[in-house]
Amino acid sequence: MVWGRMRRDITDRMCQRECADCPLQGVTPGDCPGDCMGCSYSEYCPCGNRFIHPQFDQLAGGQARSAQAQEISIEHIRRDTPKPPVAEYDKGMIRMLARVLKVLGQPRPLIVKPQKGNQLKYRIVGGMDILLGAIALGWKNVSAQVIDLDDHEAAMQFYRAELLRLDLSWEDQARCVLAIQDLYHERHPLPPSLATLSTLSGLSPSRTRDLLHGITLLKKHRLSDGTIPFPTLLRSVRLTYPEAMQRELIRGLVDEEWTRRRATSHATSRIRKQTLNVVGQDDGNSSGNGRPSPVSVNRVRQLAQVVPPARVGVGGR
Repeated sequence: MVWGRMRRDITDRMCQRECADCPLQGVTPGDCPGDCMGCSYSEYCPCGNRFIHPQFDQLAGGQARSAQAQEISIEHIRRDTPKPPVAEYDKGMIRMLARVLKVLGQPRPLIVKPQKGNQLKYRIVGGMDILLGAIALGWKNVSAQVIDLDDHEAAMQFYRAELLRLDLSWEDQARCVLAIQDLYHERHPLPPSLATLSTLSGLSPSRTRDLLHGITLLKKHRLSDGTIPFPTLLRSVRLTYPEAMQRELIRGLVDEEWTRRRATSHATSRIRKQTLNVVGQDDGNSSGNGRPSPVSVNRVRQLAQVVPPARVGVGGR
């Protein structure tokens, strides 16, 4: 099982069976290298596809907290989070969560705290993505843990819950880890150790280390997650390398990535132009109603198979 890798773009679709009832359609990782035996993804995907990424495993791992949860009316929950979300809850993410909820039910409870002066009203702390998915499905009630938290504790729980979102890029996850690190440092004279930060974030130590390593490089060299694929950055550049060597390696990675994108763009544009030319040709077999002939359609399919357009998204949402 390769837990250190993750999807790069929410539009990646590794499973080619495209089952209509699959809750994970469109959320499998582009960086998973193969079929790992015993992967728990098969427990959730009706078609048995074995690709997985860490967030979904964490998303479905809240049975212990579910035992302490209670049913709460959605109307009684205020939807203002303790901190701004690290990435906007867009429509694609909400539709994807709605599919998961529809097939699997609510995988983990929300975390809410009672509103001051009114114990029957609550404020969302963690799980806004699940709440929005439930609203999209028209649910009236959700399962939630009611915990009385101060502002500091609520912020910590908020970022921990954000790390469970299925749509975050590497950079956004790293920003969550940095936020948890800063919150810890507010109440302690020294920053947290790797083991402590791993426990607070709910991630493995190696995953936490990789995220901190990557975000440090991005900030140091003023890059963004979309400039260089995060896994490529982790494999190619180390913080222990000399400064000049880091800059040279990153410059080469940036040039290589832009060259790849230009080649992909040109290939896609060429296929599109050839397709339009073929469809527009009248080869004598047209039915006269403006539709392309069967020969033209077959030719279009052949052109589309010559150079399949590669995924351009490399870390965006």
